[in-house]
Amino acid sequence: MERFSQQLNDNWFVRTEAEDAADLESYYSHCEEDLCVGTSLPATAADLFPKADTPLWFYKKFRTDLMPDPDHGIYLSFDQAVCLCEAWVNGIRVGKHVHSEEKFSFDVTRALKPGENLIACRVYGPVHGKIGPEGISMKTAPNFGQVYNYYTVISKTGINGRVRLIKKPLCAIEDLFVLPDPENKSVKVALTLKNRGESAQNAGIDFRVLERGTEIVSKSASARVGAGESEVVEAEIQFDSIRLWSPDDPNLYTLSARVKTAGEERAETRFGFKSMRVENGFFILNGKRIWLSSAHIHSDREALLHAKAMGFKAIRFLTQMPPEELLDFCDEIGLMVYEECAVAWGMSDYPEMHRHMAAYLDNMIKRDRNHVSVCIWGIFNEQAGPCDKMRSSKLSKTSDVFDFAVGHLPQMRRLDPSRLILLSSGRWDAKRSVGSFSNPGSEKWEFGWGEEAPDAPDSTLIDESDLNPYIIGLGDVHVYPTVPISNRFRDFIRTIGRGTKPVF
Repeated sequence: MERFSQQLNDNWFVRTEAEDAADLESYYSHCEEDLCVGTSLPATAADLFPKADTPLWFYKKFRTDLMPDPDHGIYLSFDQAVCLCEAWVNGIRVGKHVHSEEKFSFDVTRALKPGENLIACRVYGPVHGKIGPEGISMKTAPNFGQVYNYYTVISKTGINGRVRLIKKPLCAIEDLFVLPDPENKSVKVALTLKNRGESAQNAGIDFRVLERGTEIVSKSASARVGAGESEVVEAEIQFDSIRLWSPDDPNLYTLSARVKTAGEERAETRFGFKSMRVENGFFILNGKRIWLSSAHIHSDREALLHAKAMGFKAIRFLTQMPPEELLDFCDEIGLMVYEECAVAWGMSDYPEMHRHMAAYLDNMIKRDRNHVSVCIWGIFNEQAGPCDKMRSSKLSKTSDVFDFAVGHLPQMRRLDPSRLILLSSGRWDAKRSVGSFSNPGSEKWEFGWGEEAPDAPDSTLIDESDLNPYIIGLGDVHVYPTVPISNRFRDFIRTIGRGTKPVF
């Protein structure tokens, strides 16, 4: 979105914090390079200090031509840091942020100086067997499912994306949301402006829609944004004709927004027209039933290309949001996305749970809702209460974590009414009285799979090794077969859903 920026991804120095560190000034005021490891971003403890369980300190020395003026400020922008990030510029504390997947920035307008500058960042994420700064631990923070140390013990602590220095107007673009309506051949645009200046500003806005670089439609709008206030500018843009996006024809449009205040800023985002829902238990894309073949990937463009070449229709980013460039690539090659975030696996009841669940789910939707490839928002993977009792024949009572997610659906719909939402992959909660999915436009969990129904009793687990952890009657199920595959398992896979509604 920014007109002027400077990449700061190379030539960082990183060190660990001493276990008994009491005075942090010696860390943030200067960089002792002989105690550091050199690296480029992104970088994590797993890359640099695999056994580290204390905060990491990241340092960057740089010179810049980006200097503030009366109409512009300078901001230090992070794509992602796990999960506590506190920053100083030239020894001046510029801010703190606690979130593992959210973009954030600090105002460094008054901290920058001519000549060489120094950024110092203290970063800490949850690690096994440790309670860190501000009580952060595997059981008191979203943890990507890493609370289960049989799954992985690598530390994600670090700066996990790009860092940039940005110069932008005091009245600047905060968000640009495009909501396509394929039935009416139109898009609704919501542009959020934030005025950080000390006086109100008039904004003139020009929207342009391009297809393959050619402008096909445009519209203008205006707003007045008070000092210290935000303003959402809405517009609806009508098309004469549209091409739908699909795996076979991944057609993309670009919306460009230019905002003139005391300064000028441009932003653009790509989008596409599609519809996806569940009807009679089956997945329907653009009015046609599809077989939703999918796999898990967290790696790179090459892996996505391999999945596409193998015939997969979708990719599930399991329990963590992917880098935006991978979603860009999925948009381009026609690979549908089932996306989850860090709260999807391993969440437990703790005082900040409600706030964390809401913040992470809302952030996932707001960051990625313009990506046409994203077809499904997923809330949970194998969330029960508690999960460590799944091997018993009777399932334990669901936790407050699950109940909160069930009730958060209306808020998710306010942020994005257009996508399918799945409640919990595997449905280890065993509550047949709660539906597994919500179709676009709906604020209810729907009963289109398995034996789910409003008055259905809670279910039980089949306590047999080659069918575990199948939950009887649920519509979204997991099964982990033993090897070699048994005849009973083959029969189960071939007949699951027979006599009930379809099963995912």
